[in-house]
Amino acid sequence: MKNLTGKKILLIICGGISAYKSLELIRLFKKQGSEIKTILTKSAKEFVTPLSVASLTQEKVYDDLFNAENEAEMDHISLSRWADLILVAPATANTISKLSLGSSDDLASTVILASDKDIFLVPAMNVRMWEHPSTRENLNKLRSFGYKVIGPEIGDMACGEFGEGKMTEPKSIIEEINIYFNSITNNNKFKALITAGPTNEYIDPVRFITNKSSGKQGYALANAFAKKGFQTTLISGPTNLPIGENINLIKVETAQEMLQATKKNLPADVAIFSAAVADFKVKEIKSEKIKKNENLNLELEKNIDILNYVSKHNSLRPKLVIGFAAETNEIETNAKKKLVEKNCDWVVANDVSNKSIGFDSDFNEVSIFYKDDEIKDEKLSLKQKSAISEEMKALHESGVRFKTIGDITKLPPSCVDSLQEAVDFTSKNEAITLILALNYSSQEEILHAAQQIISEINQGVLQEKDLTKELFSRYLYTDGIPDPELIIRTSGEHRLSNFMLWQAAYAELHFTPVFWPEFRKKHLVAAIEDFQHRQRRFGKTSEQIVV
Repeated sequence: MKNLTGKKILLIICGGISAYKSLELIRLFKKQGSEIKTILTKSAKEFVTPLSVASLTQEKVYDDLFNAENEAEMDHISLSRWADLILVAPATANTISKLSLGSSDDLASTVILASDKDIFLVPAMNVRMWEHPSTRENLNKLRSFGYKVIGPEIGDMACGEFGEGKMTEPKSIIEEINIYFNSITNNNKFKALITAGPTNEYIDPVRFITNKSSGKQGYALANAFAKKGFQTTLISGPTNLPIGENINLIKVETAQEMLQATKKNLPADVAIFSAAVADFKVKEIKSEKIKKNENLNLELEKNIDILNYVSKHNSLRPKLVIGFAAETNEIETNAKKKLVEKNCDWVVANDVSNKSIGFDSDFNEVSIFYKDDEIKDEKLSLKQKSAISEEMKALHESGVRFKTIGDITKLPPSCVDSLQEAVDFTSKNEAITLILALNYSSQEEILHAAQQIISEINQGVLQEKDLTKELFSRYLYTDGIPDPELIIRTSGEHRLSNFMLWQAAYAELHFTPVFWPEFRKKHLVAAIEDFQHRQRRFGKTSEQIVV
């Protein structure tokens, strides 16, 4: 697991019987060449001693938020910044609850709250505690914050009960963390170039003309790309915004400086031009400050169009070029004009006349227009600028193709529009197809197909003699989708529940007592292993099957 070599892991150990497993976890991380520091909660010290932890890590153990020595040597801010990843193992029900509320009453919770790193939780608790609605609600809330969850497992517990809530074994935790760092390593092959902020074009040594821009959207984009491990270069005009880690920040002032910095950092896989580059510059800059009593007549000339230069450069043009359009009126018209004239792949437009989503706001509402006519333009509703960045990046990175089955016309119009946009937008993706069954009834599906066929026979389009199983299948919602080979039924029910009655003729069925919200990778693996031991007969007898 070479991806773990040199990685800085901050391990937070909470108070539960599974805390003893953290000692093996430390040993495995050290074996892989990781650096590891630890925080023990007050209750954790009832199960493992600071001495045993320190002996394995060869590092100081942190346990007190208000320890003067800690504050001088490694306070909660610097400790959170030191780590490449924060791992909470075991994560007790109490800790999960505290984190969901944003509590910071001890060193562990304070470090997590102050961190901008990815946080992994490894839950461990009694099965009843795990199944309690409050625990599920808290975890779902943390997942929405971006927390990642490993486990728990199903098995015998220290309390003598059997069920889900057992802490994932250290070896499996190590494997999950290795996969995480491996994805970042792979992402690092991808190069992103982003421009942000305004540019200043000087009149004299102290005066300049500029375009208004806070730079917040560009910085949010850069942070989003960098957090996922992409090689990220941010070329920024004058701003006072903080910058995240692992970003190559290049500070410039004028449009010419931004152009030169852009040229030096090409080629790139994607270039996002969110900077508000001044459209004009002063033809002749005064070498000395202009006095108030002097007449001021400025002769302006057009600045270099950086977006246009890059998008039309045959050898240096990135695979994806995204332009931004800050408009005050006729948003769609102006954005589509820019899309064509600047040879962009995407143009992201927003209405800067709206103060709630315009300059200096932490929120944005944008419309995205695409060069590819087969992709439907879309509008992203009011969100934090960082959230929009994540969504844009996810749309670009995702290889998922979305489809729906069922009568979606009976859903609310806004829902239908959103679903169709998702289908259209992902129509060319090939990594995996995700099919959503919405307002779906297999009996209604078959009835609808039969009605269509009867109608076409009556119209003379079809002949009864032409009707085959293959032809009938073309009238189902699943036309073009292969019949399933394995159907997994959750919640312990042993029935199909009106699901794919026609398509499941020869599908293998796997039944599990696990409810769908708790269905995890391990349950899928169990289903696949069960499937692998099935004899696929497709209506034949065992004697008729040729091995």
